[in-house]
Amino acid sequence: GSEDKSVRLWDIEGGYELRRFEGSTAPVSAVAISSDGQQVAAASGQLDPPIPAVVRIWETAGGQETTRIDTGSVKFGHDIKFSLDGKFIFLAGSSLAGNGNTIRLIDLANGEEVRSFIGHTGPVRSVAISANGQRVLSGSDDGTIRVWNRFTGGQMQCLRGHTGPVNAVAFWA
Repeated sequence: GSEDKSVRLWDIEGGYELRRFEGSTAPVSAVAISSDGQQVAAASGQLDPPIPAVVRIWETAGGQETTRIDTGSVKFGHDIKFSLDGKFIFLAGSSLAGNGNTIRLIDLANGEEVRSFIGHTGPVRSVAISANGQRVLSGSDDGTIRVWNRFTGGQMQCLRGHTGPVNAVAFWA
């Protein structure tokens, strides 16, 4: 994903572009590929001047946009991940008003928010999903890492100790 509002799929062996996914009207801030490789997701948006975040899903093979989701109060998508089954996305975001500092679980079948993971007091920069798909991990500008129950949205743990923003998180098996 790029400031030029495009997402590109590259052949890294040959060094050439395989496909370009277009349609974003703001810089692309986060990209994910489903575990089966059939879908590409991108979040775009901008804080200054404000352009509300939009999530787009394309089929990898043909490049057709299949889903477009307006994210409401999320003004910027910092990270995006597919669920293991490819039916949902997790969007980590922020907003100028502060009410978008969440992770949103969005159903790709209808574009509806299934649940929000609420608790961070600053922009949520990163999200990860456990190998069994039951836990969600998030990192935020508030300096915390939070562990969530994927099915209830309930916070399981709040890990403190960083003295600055947490920009990236990952599960270790």
